[in-house]
Amino acid sequence: MGISSIMIKKLINISQIKLLNYKVPKELFLETSNICNANCIFCAYQFDKREKKIMSFDLFQKIVDEYKNIGGKRINLTPYAGEVLIDKGFIEKVTYLKKIGYKNISTYTNLTFLDSFDINDFLECGLTDLSISIAPLDENSYEKIFRNKSFNRVFENLLLFLENFHKNNNKTIKKVNISFRSNVDIQIIKDMDNFKKINKFIKNGVIVTNMTIFDSWMDKIDKEDLLDGMTFKSPDFDKPLPCDRLFMLKVHSDGTMRACGCRYDYSSSSDNFALGDYKDINILKAYNSNTVKKLKESFLKNDIPKECQECA
Repeated sequence: MGISSIMIKKLINISQIKLLNYKVPKELFLETSNICNANCIFCAYQFDKREKKIMSFDLFQKIVDEYKNIGGKRINLTPYAGEVLIDKGFIEKVTYLKKIGYKNISTYTNLTFLDSFDINDFLECGLTDLSISIAPLDENSYEKIFRNKSFNRVFENLLLFLENFHKNNNKTIKKVNISFRSNVDIQIIKDMDNFKKINKFIKNGVIVTNMTIFDSWMDKIDKEDLLDGMTFKSPDFDKPLPCDRLFMLKVHSDGTMRACGCRYDYSSSSDNFALGDYKDINILKAYNSNTVKKLKESFLKNDIPKECQECA
């Protein structure tokens, strides 16, 4: 994947050069849970062999306090592969983020466990951006794609959320993306009876998107694993220089940290992106480590790791 020096100069603008020396991650990804209630055909959860656990509040508090103290502003609670609402302490954790001053807090959820919480507590806890991962709105599609039988519960929770979202004047959530993981065109989804039940709520901060193109997670997922109508995105394109993810930091539910929380090479016994455990190394040291510096430089040297080469 040869990249000329002219192209490099063209792609690296002044702001990117400044970011190369940026000392604080511009966003912190915190995985409060790596447990999921689904086993989606498009997701790497099925290959994730880590011990399943919920991040303790004590560890969570130490991490977000440090990030705030060094100037961090954005928190993303999306797991590498898991479901945030499995964590019964989720609202307590987000409320703490709000209390200490974070104003940009985002996450993904499949909504299955939304009914485990008070809906207004959820809407007002401090989340600002919410993406809802869901299949086309019929039971058969849901079971094939998410590989569980929770569709009716999920759909009732979606209705519960949308009805209250537009009623609650104290909500902190301002942006909602109902993000379909799908094998059909968005218009087919919009013609479904269940979509017609939610259509009136698609307004004032609520949008709908439709994903039919997926990543193969470094060829761990085969075309035969997907439904007809689902395809893979090719990893062969000009990568950002350096990748935006290297200006962020990921902390897993067990406290281990990575320079990227996005892709793993499951065929390797070592991890090129591992930065250590939070109990041994703090955010600032991890982010400014030689590992992160070398990863950023690899993009400029046209020698990026296999994980980046095969990331779509």
